[in-house]
Amino acid sequence: MKSYADLLKAKHIAVLINPALAAYVTERVTEANALSNCADSDEFVKRFKVFRDNWEGEKMAEAIRNLS
Repeated sequence: MKSYADLLKAKHIAVLINPALAAYVTERVTEANALSNCADSDEFVKRFKVFRDNWEGEKMAEAIRNLS
């Protein structure tokens, strides 16, 4: 839960700093929220795979660097 709260905090800070970064963080928040709204386990597994792929540390860091 703390990670999610940290993510929301980062989103609010990003809005003040950089619109492109804010959009990127908003997409990640949307993906995190989507995990809680799955109708069945197959849908959860599919969404979780997308979530994990997008949240891989090096990939995320590169995406953020490319926003600059």
